[in-house]
Amino acid sequence: MNSTAQKGKKTYRKATPEEEKILEEEGMIKKGMQCPRCDRVIDYIRVDEIESIDDKTGEIKKHLYYYAGHKVKNEKGQTTVIYHYLGSLAYDYVERFNRLGLKGLIDLKRENKYLIQLLNKLSSENKFTVKDFEIMLDSIYNNIDKVAIDEDDKEIIIEKLQKILKKLKS
Repeated sequence: MNSTAQKGKKTYRKATPEEEKILEEEGMIKKGMQCPRCDRVIDYIRVDEIESIDDKTGEIKKHLYYYAGHKVKNEKGQTTVIYHYLGSLAYDYVERFNRLGLKGLIDLKRENKYLIQLLNKLSSENKFTVKDFEIMLDSIYNNIDKVAIDEDDKEIIIEKLQKILKKLKS
C-alpha cells in the first residue's frame, strides 16, 4: 500500500534561470528547442511543485513536474500560452520496482540512459541469451549511422570491440 496519501501544497511557476541552466547542462529540454510533443518552439518551462506527506513518517516530499509552454494566438488573435506535459526528472513510485532511472520527456537522452542501465543490470540470473546478444548487436549495427562519430570516437569504439573479441576468443 502506498503510504504517501496526504496531499500538501501545490505551486505552479516558471522555471528559474538556475533550474533552466541545470536542465541545459544535464542535456535536458530548454527554451528555444522544439517541443517533443508538438514540435513548436518552447517559450517557457513551467514547473509544478507538489508536496505530499508520508502518512507513516510525516515526511514532506516534493515532486517536480515539467511543462513546455508555447505562446500561441487564439481565435480572437490574442496571445495565450498552452502547456505540454514533459514529465518528471524521477518517478519515485515506479522506481521502487524497476530501478531504471525512468524520466519524462524532459530528458532528451532518457532512452540512451535506459539502455545503459539495462545493460549494466544484466547477469546470469537474467538469462541473457546468445539470441538476445545477437539482437542487441543487430540493433547497434542498424543504428550506428544515427550516432555522431568523429575519428576519436571511432578509435574508442574499435578499442572496445577489440576487447570484446579478445574476451570471446579466450
